[in-house]
Amino acid sequence: MSGQGGPGRGQGRKKVLTRTQEIRLGVEFVNRWTKLAESNAMEKYGRTKTARRVKAQQAKMQIQVKERKTARGQQRADEVNEKIDEATKRWRRARRLPVKRPRGYRAKIIQECIDWCRDKFGIEVTPRRIKDCIPAGRKFLKDRV
Repeated sequence: MSGQGGPGRGQGRKKVLTRTQEIRLGVEFVNRWTKLAESNAMEKYGRTKTARRVKAQQAKMQIQVKERKTARGQQRADEVNEKIDEATKRWRRARRLPVKRPRGYRAKIIQECIDWCRDKFGIEVTPRRIKDCIPAGRKFLKDRV
């Protein structure tokens, strides 16, 4: 064969986004997804009995601190935290929160990313294009750490 025929160099449909823009779009999606998951976990933790007790104790200690400021001057924050820790030690104040992926928000986050891409790059992308960019964003974030 003489090697003739077929597409030549530079032929065909051009990419909508550059590789850098694909990675940035994927990272934007992953960041929004993670932020929503973390806020959901904090909201869920805030509704627990332990969190309410700790908040009540913190409020009580802050009132005591405000009353003492006039008599003794500025009280140090670490003293207050130490007293709060002593008062709440049986409630397991410090803990790890399980972060679960948010369900039912994917379409909303994709729409936010479409708007972000339009504002940032001036390019209109489809939801499918964003779904194609997500693995690149995850890989970038994974390699960066």
